[in-house]
Amino acid sequence: MQERLSRVVEEVTEPIWLSDKEAVAINAPALTLFGGREGGVRDETLFQAALARPLNKWHYEEQRPDIFELAAAYAFALCKGHVFHDGNKRTSHAVAAIFLEMNGWSHEADESEVVHTMIGVADGSIKETALAAWFRKTSKKA
Repeated sequence: MQERLSRVVEEVTEPIWLSDKEAVAINAPALTLFGGREGGVRDETLFQAALARPLNKWHYEEQRPDIFELAAAYAFALCKGHVFHDGNKRTSHAVAAIFLEMNGWSHEADESEVVHTMIGVADGSIKETALAAWFRKTSKKA
């Protein structure tokens, strides 16, 4: 009974969302660690739309998405929208991983798998639903 109640509470508790300032702040270290040209937001409209995507899914989809679908929505929208000047794939993954962390999950994919997956998102070979399944498979409760 307690386990079922915990699942119900988890399903209806609104996630902790990333702010636009937090998402921008994640871009700079990604460039510092892995190299890149210019940091910061390239297109403010696309950036705001990308950050709104998981919130819209949470509030308006008929079936409430799980935390992995929301993480995938962040990563997919940021990556495909190419919202930053540089480091879009790295930053979009980092935003999703930090979102998962903020909500009690640890994303534990190795670096080569992250690179391969995010390149697949960028080139269109990995769809958002597959990205959500990957986050689900490679994450565990913190």
